[in-house]
Amino acid sequence: ALFQYINYLLFPLPDGLDRADFEAMKTYAEQLPVQAHVVVLAAHFVAATGAGIVATRVSRSYRLTICILLGTFFTIMGLVNILQFPHPDWFNLIDPFVHLPGCYLGYRLGR
Repeated sequence: ALFQYINYLLFPLPDGLDRADFEAMKTYAEQLPVQAHVVVLAAHFVAATGAGIVATRVSRSYRLTICILLGTFFTIMGLVNILQFPHPDWFNLIDPFVHLPGCYLGYRLGR
């Protein structure tokens, strides 16, 4: 949520844009600069890392397995996001590979 807030501060929604209008949001997303997509990548990595930390701390066993499952879930959700919203090609290539390393980092930090 913090990264989304930062993106809205840096790249505010146009006046009158209805967030419930999927097509309007797609058009808005197509016009975002590179920096906005970098913030999204950072948000995905930080969220995965945080999830890995929490999962490692609360799990009594199978900690790494749980983190890998979380990373896989985040990767699948990231792919759904890529299919639903337009992103630059470079984003589509990088995003699927940030979730599992983020969860693994969280596992390492949470031990």
